[in-house]
Formats: sequence, C-alpha cells, structure tokens
Amino acid sequence: MTKSGGEHISTDGLKAFFQSEHEPHLSVLLSALDAHFLFSEDALSVNAIAPFFKAWYPHVLLSEVLNGLIQGGWLCPLSENRYAIPESLRLSLANNLREHLETTTLKLPDRKLTLGALIEGFLQYFRDEGMGQIEIVDSTSEVVGGRVLRFRERTHWLLLRPSFLKLNVPQEGYLLVFCAIAEGAIEAIADALVDKANLRNRLTLCDLERAQKVNLTHNDLFVYFERYMRHVHGVRLAPVPAFTQALIDRGLLTLEKG
Repeated sequence: MTKSGGEHISTDGLKAFFQSEHEPHLSVLLSALDAHFLFSEDALSVNAIAPFFKAWYPHVLLSEVLNGLIQGGWLCPLSENRYAIPESLRLSLANNLREHLETTTLKLPDRKLTLGALIEGFLQYFRDEGMGQIEIVDSTSEVVGGRVLRFRERTHWLLLRPSFLKLNVPQEGYLLVFCAIAEGAIEAIADALVDKANLRNRLTLCDLERAQKVNLTHNDLFVYFERYMRHVHGVRLAPVPAFTQALIDRGLLTLEKG
C-alpha cells in the first residue's frame, strides 16, 4: 500500500492499531482525522484532548503515544502541542480506518452486529414506523466510521469511536458518538458541557455495551434511536449516574424533591 504522494505505508503497522493494546494510538489518529475532516481544523491540539485521554487511558502517557505516531510517520508536529496527519496520508488512512470501524462488532445484550447493520436496522425501523422522511447523505470523504443523516432539515452525524477524545461538534447539526464512556472521563465531560452550551446542545455520547448515555440535547432523531434500541433490541439507554451527579454539582441540573 502506498500513500497518495507515493510514500510507502506499512500495512502491518496500520493493522497493529487495531489490536486492543494499541487502542490509545487509534483514538489519537481518529481524533486527528476528525480535526481535519469533521471539524475543519488544520491540526490537532494536544491541549484539547489531554484531559480526556488521561481519563480514558489513565495508565498510558499521551506523550509516548504521540512520539510513537511521529516516529511511525503517522503524525507530524506543526508547532508546540499541535500535530497533523501528513496531507498525502489522510485519505488513505481515512479509508483504512473507515473499513476497520465499519466491520467492528458492537456488543448488545441480545446480539452482536456491525455499525452498518445497527444503522440500517434503525433506518428500517424508522421507515416502518412512519416517523417521517430521512436522507442518507453521501459524505464518505468526511466521515470515518459512521453515517450522515438529514432529518427535518438538520444534519445528524452518527460515529463509532473507541473513545471520544476530541470533544467537539461539526459547524452545523448534531453529533451522536457510539463509544465506551469511561467512568474517569465523566468529570472532564461535564466540565466541557457546562462551559460550552453549543456542545451540550448538540453532542450525545452513547455506550451501547453498558446501555448508558451522556445526552443533554433535545433532538428528535436521537429520541427515535433510543426508541429503536428499546423496542427492537430491548436496550433502555440510561443516563450515566456519575454524569447526573456531576451536573448537579455544577448547578446545571436540579432534582426536585417530592
């Protein structure tokens, strides 16, 4: 396999990222791709992902992961604490990671299925229930491991990630990320949502294996997805308890007594 610029890419080196022990490397690469394609940024800011990386991978040093990616030619430093995937490598890397994520098995209480099967099942349920018109947007150049849907004139991004280190949303629309929600990440996530109304109004994290969610949006499509999970798969997505408490502690949520 070669880069678009002619440089050789080690397929074996790329496949190593698909092993569980190299998940931190994969997550950083995906964060860098999201910065380029999803958030229209010229580089990945280490300062932006550092608190979330530490929460998801407390026993791994981010500096060591970055150094490994730099030595492998996957990342290049632009300035202090800012890194980018070489431009000649981005599309090829995105295509390979897209293929990996599309075939990754998701574990649900009643079965195992791929991301594509899950979303196709949701779309079929959506049509069968007569919930309205939904459009699948062809945006493969921008989406790595997911789909883009248009519903009620709004864009909805559905993505699969091992973890979500780049806590951000696209310039328009809503973002639903299927990822593990690490208990240690709750405080950092709550801080980010409290500080940024735009983020809390448009971002949802969903841990399918644990049937938990982080969601403060009022989004009809995500409500329908939860209904699909409950009716078809018997999965009731519940708020992460620690997240609810974190919101109470920060004054963003009040529970009425009685």
